[in-house]
Amino acid sequence: MSAPATQPNPQLTPVQTQIIVALAQGTSHTVAANAAGIHRSTIYEWQKTNPAFRQALEYATEEYRVFICEQLTELSAKALNTLDDILSDPKASAGARLRASLAILNRPTYPEKGWTLPASVHSSREEQVIRNFAALKMDYDAFRMNEALSRAGDPTKSDTFLDSEAA
Repeated sequence: MSAPATQPNPQLTPVQTQIIVALAQGTSHTVAANAAGIHRSTIYEWQKTNPAFRQALEYATEEYRVFICEQLTELSAKALNTLDDILSDPKASAGARLRASLAILNRPTYPEKGWTLPASVHSSREEQVIRNFAALKMDYDAFRMNEALSRAGDPTKSDTFLDSEAA
């Protein structure tokens, strides 16, 4: 699976097209400019003064966002199938089944269990902030769970972390 290409635009130079592809994929202005052999201020100038460049950048960014969302959907399906395989496999170790179970039970439910985002009452920027915060919380919770599991499997490690969780 590869990233989507930008649509050819006769109003854009090959360097501008290269910059658009890099920026749409999250590369910084400085890195994109260095790779193309131009100064980063040139990119800012194109964004301010060249409507074709600005429109192509917006299009490419949206296409890349859609591409990434589709990839995440596919990977999520594979991850769920893997968890199902582990839970269904009688030969899987108890630890593997426990971790698979915890991955499912501890899935993100921001901000509280049973709560779901209402249908688009926020601006797209607010929704992005909420999604980013939920992802950050999920990563933090996964870190805490891995710490607890590693401490539970090694009795020589301090139980300070687990005791602080109970408090």
